[in-house]
Amino acid sequence: MSFTIYEDYYERIVCMNKQQFDHFIVSFVDPELLLCVLINYIRIKDTISSHESVGVKKKKKIVDYINSSSMAVMIKHLISLEYQSTFFTLMSIVKKIDKVKGCLIYSLLEYAMILDDTKVGSMFTEYAITQIGHSDLWIDESKIEMMTRNVNHFASYFSNPKEIATILSKFPNLDHSSISIISSIPSINPESMYQTNLDTLSKMIIKIKGTKTSSYFTELNDILHGDSNYIVDGRNVFFDTATKTSGTKSSSSPSEDYRWKDKHMINIDKLDSFIHLHKEKHLVIVFYHIHQHVLSDIVEKYQTTSNFNVDFVFTKPGIDDDKTSLYLWMKSSQNYLFTSDQFHDHVKNFHNSQFWYSFWQYHYNSMVLH
Repeated sequence: MSFTIYEDYYERIVCMNKQQFDHFIVSFVDPELLLCVLINYIRIKDTISSHESVGVKKKKKIVDYINSSSMAVMIKHLISLEYQSTFFTLMSIVKKIDKVKGCLIYSLLEYAMILDDTKVGSMFTEYAITQIGHSDLWIDESKIEMMTRNVNHFASYFSNPKEIATILSKFPNLDHSSISIISSIPSINPESMYQTNLDTLSKMIIKIKGTKTSSYFTELNDILHGDSNYIVDGRNVFFDTATKTSGTKSSSSPSEDYRWKDKHMINIDKLDSFIHLHKEKHLVIVFYHIHQHVLSDIVEKYQTTSNFNVDFVFTKPGIDDDKTSLYLWMKSSQNYLFTSDQFHDHVKNFHNSQFWYSFWQYHYNSMVLH
């Protein structure tokens, strides 16, 4: 075909919206023609971008048609046509995608399994997994079986098996024992990788600034035991507006009224019962510094009672009690946290990272007690 025909296809494509473009892709019955059209579309677009004109009418704004979603549609269409592309032909299109998403990754894994050439299938699988790592993606629960199948099938053909094993070891939702490439490399330890991820997540949330703040958190480490610790978000668990207090509240503004309640309305009886219920555990109960006075009696009680393993932590002024609880909790992957707080304000800074937000949710759902 002449280059003019591809110019005609280009003119048709740039007039389409995404839905029309996806329908256009699946309308092809000749997979080689489809790939040629897309490759030449990219070439013409790149030429226009660098030279402004190649004898083809230039639109002011061109939609990004070479995106993860539409290219996943293309790959699935190639599967339906049972077409076996070379690695380099398909990659000449896929590598033009600016933002790699899960839909593209899983379509590549699916495509790899229909290929007769095992080496080519391994190249698609290896590329897909490295992109998961580079793009901060999370492996969906529904795709774990597919991922495990592909890795075990192609492992012996990977050019960099250690990199693949390292990436996969970051995902605690995978059954690492069922992935041969991980168990075959002694230096890859999913448990230590989990703690490394947790340390990174902690730094993203806590954001320790200043020498005094840093020394405060460092000193907290001495409270923790080597085995599991049960951190308690004190105010969240024991604050109770129905609590009867001996304190006297004068008439005040709404903001002063809130501060008074925040300081005094800790349910001491509930706290005492909680400690007895969990007396076999090492409890670390965190409160804000303003609660120290109202809790002085119960703190003294358990400091002098040897058969209870409980520590109280009162934050210093200016130190957030939520961050203190989170810091202690994330010091070990074996620690549990009692809270009903979702900590939205503390994790919103990495909402845009699919991996880190999903890792946070995984750890929260696994290690938070209510």
